Amino acid sequence: MITIRNRKHKPSSFLFDPFFLNGTSAPINYRRPELKPKIFTNILKTEDGFKIELAVPGFQKDDFTIDIEDNQLKVGLEMKETDEKIKYTKQEFVTGSFSKSFHLPKNIDVDKISAQYDLGILSISLVKKAQITKKIDIQ
Repeated sequence: MITIRNRKHKPSSFLFDPFFLNGTSAPINYRRPELKPKIFTNILKTEDGFKIELAVPGFQKDDFTIDIEDNQLKVGLEMKETDEKIKYTKQEFVTGSFSKSFHLPKNIDVDKISAQYDLGILSISLVKKAQITKKIDIQ
């Protein structure tokens, strides 16, 4: 048996790592339902407005909801129920529902907001309202 030491100097063996269990012991379930997925976000300034990018791989475009309410852009995803019979020996993918809100500047045209989902990136385009300039003649 090969024994290694971790940073706390407690002996441990790779043979007892849950990944290597061969079914003789009950695997440790690392799933923690209170964890929410970490959603990485980019906000880019474009010539005609802004673009919001969210890294959310592994979903379909129909899984997302995008709503505008009280000058807030709300992006959400409601996870479907998973099969409880699945027993992980190790789980590092954090799955779950999420919601993320963005305050919309007053100069965004909400009727021109568009979204697309491609290769795990949800892109939302925000277009600024056209500025109306008018010269007023003084009489």
